[in-house]
Parts: sequence; structure tokens; C-alpha cells
Amino acid sequence: MYALQSLKNRDDTVIKKADKGSTVVVLYKETYMAEAQRQLSDKRFYKKLDSDPTKEFSTAITKTLDDMCEKNEIGINVYETLNSIDCRPGQFYLLPKIHKEGMPGRPIVSAIGHPMENLCTPIFRTMRVSKPVEKSGIVDLYKFLLPSPLPSSLNMFSS
Repeated sequence: MYALQSLKNRDDTVIKKADKGSTVVVLYKETYMAEAQRQLSDKRFYKKLDSDPTKEFSTAITKTLDDMCEKNEIGINVYETLNSIDCRPGQFYLLPKIHKEGMPGRPIVSAIGHPMENLCTPIFRTMRVSKPVEKSGIVDLYKFLLPSPLPSSLNMFSS
């Protein structure tokens, strides 16, 4: 435990859970950042924005919920459950795929605190009840919504 704490205190290392299994991976920060940059520079999946749209998303969601509440389409309890306060952008990070050559990272964007978090939570709860969840616990929205899987060339979430 002392060795792990010592590594955690270093500013040239990154400690992450592996993509599969319960292994802990220690990487040089330079290696981790290079893999993140490699992935984020792929214009098929990522676009660099001139500004952070989080506030705009949050404002639009609040306005829509305000309108729905005024029209009595939702009650105050639903409004308070779905509305997000003090939002922040999604956080990008990688989980190392130690089972693959070159140990690429699986990209993750955490939605904790994101304006969409409170809207998505009830949807995912419904999905878990109505369709079985895969062993990993990760729900593939396309598998839930579509009767047959998308071709891999169209499924940006396949790896």
C-alpha cells in the first residue's frame, strides 16, 4: 500500500483501473497524455470547440423544464429531479486496455455533474428494468433502441 501511495503522490505517473478485470495500471503521465491526445485528435469522433457549451446546455434544459412546468406537463417534483444546478462539462479519461497490443485506452466521458445527468438517469433506470443489462453493467443505447445491431462501421461506440 505504501508503494501505491508513493506512486500516487508523484506528478509524473497516472494510476487507473484497467479496462477489463480489476487490475490497477500505473502509467507515465507522458504516455497517458499522448494516448489521450491521439484519440482526441481523431476528427471522426471529436471536434474541438471554441468555447464550453455547458452553460448553454444547462440554460436550455432549465428553460424547457420551466415551460413544461408552466403548462402543467410536469410537476414540481419532476422539475426538481430533472433540473441540474452547478453543472460542469463531461470529464474525459482513459481506461488502459492491457489485453491489447500497445495498451490503447478506452475513452470514457463521465457525465457526473453534466447538464444531461439528471435527464438521463431515469432513462437508464427504465432501460435496466425493461432490457437485461450486459455483464459489464454498461448499457449500449443502440442495442436498447434498435431491433438489430448497427453495422460496426456505423457504431461509434464499438471497439
